[in-house]
Amino acid sequence: MDGEGETVVVTAAGWLCFASLLSVDVAFIVGFLEYSGAINLWDAAHRSYGDEEMTALQWLYFGVMCVCNTVVSLIIFSLAGAFGKRLLNKRKLAAAMSQDHERRLSNTTGVTVLLPCYLPNEQVILRDTMTHILEKIEYPQPFELVLCYNTPKPLAIEDELAQMDGKVFDNGRILRVLRVEGSRSKAENLNAALDLVGTENVVIYDADHHADPKSLMIAAQYMKLHNCHCVQGSTYIRYKPTLLSRMIDAEFFVIFFCFFPAIQFLTRVGIFGGSNALWKTDVLRKYQFRTNVATEDVDLSTRVILGNIKIRFCPEARSGELPPASFRALWRQRLRWEIGWDQVSMQHFKNIYRAKDLKLRKKLALYYWLPWRWLMLTTSAINAFVTPLVTTIVPPETFGFPLRIMMDVSVITFVVVTSFVVCNAVVIAKPREWFYIVVFQLLGMFYLLWNATIVTTSLFRIATGLAGGHGFVPTERDATGTKTHAAEGGIAMEVSSVAEVSADSAGTSSEPQEGRSRTSTTEGRSRATTTTARAVPDPRKRAESAFGWQFAAPEDLESVELRAPPQPRLTTDKSPQNKVEPV
Repeated sequence: MDGEGETVVVTAAGWLCFASLLSVDVAFIVGFLEYSGAINLWDAAHRSYGDEEMTALQWLYFGVMCVCNTVVSLIIFSLAGAFGKRLLNKRKLAAAMSQDHERRLSNTTGVTVLLPCYLPNEQVILRDTMTHILEKIEYPQPFELVLCYNTPKPLAIEDELAQMDGKVFDNGRILRVLRVEGSRSKAENLNAALDLVGTENVVIYDADHHADPKSLMIAAQYMKLHNCHCVQGSTYIRYKPTLLSRMIDAEFFVIFFCFFPAIQFLTRVGIFGGSNALWKTDVLRKYQFRTNVATEDVDLSTRVILGNIKIRFCPEARSGELPPASFRALWRQRLRWEIGWDQVSMQHFKNIYRAKDLKLRKKLALYYWLPWRWLMLTTSAINAFVTPLVTTIVPPETFGFPLRIMMDVSVITFVVVTSFVVCNAVVIAKPREWFYIVVFQLLGMFYLLWNATIVTTSLFRIATGLAGGHGFVPTERDATGTKTHAAEGGIAMEVSSVAEVSADSAGTSSEPQEGRSRTSTTEGRSRATTTTARAVPDPRKRAESAFGWQFAAPEDLESVELRAPPQPRLTTDKSPQNKVEPV
């Protein structure tokens, strides 16, 4: 969008924000004058809406509608604030990114890129992602890319990866390859890779993610501007061959550019999303990833916020991922996400208000991010489904005046929310994406039904102990047409049509492991350096499946939720029985 068009949209959005806030002020003033007897609008409204008396059932529904509209009004307020703040941050980021190369070089800190992966499922897309990170992501300083993977069996690709380990590229960037023995999850891969990180910052990408070239620089500048410990970027679908993938892309835009920033504006707290996130290395080393939860990212977010760690959203730091291969794959992915969110909400419910060193504002923020989701979904579903159904069955003319007012307000709030989504789309999204974003928002009632079904299924499975384990649950990805090119010492692959597995949770194994061995093989070395990590028993072992597969006693959770899980003791073991073969 050109500067003139953006000015028009920003001006219109500003007037929309002003009108929304003004309407609230007018409502309060009119209510006060009506109550004081200075004016008498009640009779006039009765003449306009009718003189039907409210029944007891209508008064009950009127109360429900008041709650629903109050929740939506809070969303509107946060949407307006987030939109205005984004425009301000956009100017600050633009100023920071316009610095010359030498100044940017002096203002940036060292960074290491972590790429967790599960083989063989992701081997087809792995080379393409590695090439993208090493060649296309912009950063003033050379960095290391640590490929941390696990596999249930030896693979031919591992020999090729071993040859690439330690390779220094023309731009000074280095590739490290780390096979994590005994790993069953993405969390274990990342925890192992953190031992190799020697930089102040670390960024995490999933195996199907291709971050925008300037994404890492934007996140680094944002971290400096806001003095935070983690910057979470946004995600979009980089390959959209089907209508489903385009709708998911529109969903991601609405979530990452509208509602997540709105929640952050209201709570001043962000959430880590698992990928495309820049972290302070010492924070991740302190807290680490738990391996016995369905969604390690949400759990880590809650624990670090309880420790007064600051996470911020920066949707301008974008990264593209591949879409789920089918509707079934999408359902499995979202159900796993929801089970993880619900488990964390239940596990940490008491720990939040019992946290002594946490300010009240942050406690309320965590409640808003976690259990408040259920209230927002319920009230939105009432506005989207119950109210239209009631007006279809019962003629609106038979409703009393107060109830009809509340129903009209619910329609107005939907229009205002849609207007803010459209404003964000016009200012930020590409014109060819506007149509799908608007269609997605207008079909919001079906999206609410989809989410309500997922939440209901999740809570049912948790309550009945059918939520499943915390091991690897693959997400099939549509990688049709994905192509990776041959490179010297690298891996050449070409795909015509294949369903790929994401690194949302990397790794699986049929047998749990008490410890793990990690091997890093560097090209030119005469022998491998073998390091064995023996895990310290986790005090949460008894509550490993809390609220997921059985309900654990709260005291099992309280002792560890407010601190990092214990780090493993690292020892160099050169005994023959513990020697690990090179990758």
